[in-house]
Amino acid sequence: EVQCAKKFEAQQALLPEGQRKPLPQKPEAGEGASLEERNKAAQEAYEDQVMVACPGCNRTFSGQDRMEIHMKGCKAAQALPGNGIRD
Repeated sequence: EVQCAKKFEAQQALLPEGQRKPLPQKPEAGEGASLEERNKAAQEAYEDQVMVACPGCNRTFSGQDRMEIHMKGCKAAQALPGNGIRD
């Protein structure tokens, strides 16, 4: 858990200040939760708090830069009004 937090913070430190995200909060899985249930709760928390979704197709990416690269080829995003490609 501590190693994961350090790794996440190190990755965020490499990003421009406007793109950095706070450390995701540890999910509440309950005391009697199995390892599988705790892992699923952690994955859902990460996806909700860290991942960035494409406005066109809702595919998620680990960072804004990755999503912007994807949007260049995403037909659903290109069809959105106001994107500068097809108005």
